[in-house]
Amino acid sequence: MPTDREEKDLEGTKNMSRSLSETFFFDIETVANKDEKLINVLFPAVEKKTKQDAPKNYKKEETIAKWVEDRYEKDLQERENKINRGALDIDTAIIRSIAFAVGGDTIICLVGEEKQIIKDFLDAWNNFRKDNYRGLSCGYNSINYDWSVILRRVAIFGLAELLLYRPNMNRFTGEIDLMNLAYNFGGAAGQKKGMKTLAKILGIDIPAEGVDGSMVAGLTDQELMWYNASDVHVVREIFKKFNGVYL
Repeated sequence: MPTDREEKDLEGTKNMSRSLSETFFFDIETVANKDEKLINVLFPAVEKKTKQDAPKNYKKEETIAKWVEDRYEKDLQERENKINRGALDIDTAIIRSIAFAVGGDTIICLVGEEKQIIKDFLDAWNNFRKDNYRGLSCGYNSINYDWSVILRRVAIFGLAELLLYRPNMNRFTGEIDLMNLAYNFGGAAGQKKGMKTLAKILGIDIPAEGVDGSMVAGLTDQELMWYNASDVHVVREIFKKFNGVYL
């Protein structure tokens, strides 16, 4: 007969799948902040190198002059690349849309003025948590990115009083981050993969397969709603595949 301690250990290994209705699926789409003051703080203007900065083995004046110009162009391009990748940085990302669904309900997508999007999202999140005190959100890279961006924008807009239920950012016991689960918090064999790649591995259909985050700035509101809703659909389908396995 197992001891009480062994019984507890066995209890912890039982297949305890999560309830779909107690799960809040969501995904955000962002664009890069183009505010010049912020950009200059995070990505200071490039200073042109001088001839004295050139490699010491360069002797000819024309070679040194060419190095100075080439280096300047390279530094300008690197700065521009960093600015353009701002949609991936929690300090330079602006939310253009948020899509969400409670359990198997219809996916709702919020598009428009950013502050209002966040207010409406927090209202939906608060209502969900009020009705599901044990409920958790579920996304893909949602702890490191989606929630992190939302909380930063909440702080910037001064909306803390609307955040009635703060998300649990503990990667082990908190909100469900499917990327963390799929790849053991980055410690699994191989490399972490994007949500769509994982969906293909799992045999999940992707409605907006030909669209990715780099296109968000150029999408119309209708296109964006379709794309964002597609991502929430994929998140929910991955959850279903993982439920009873990782969850």
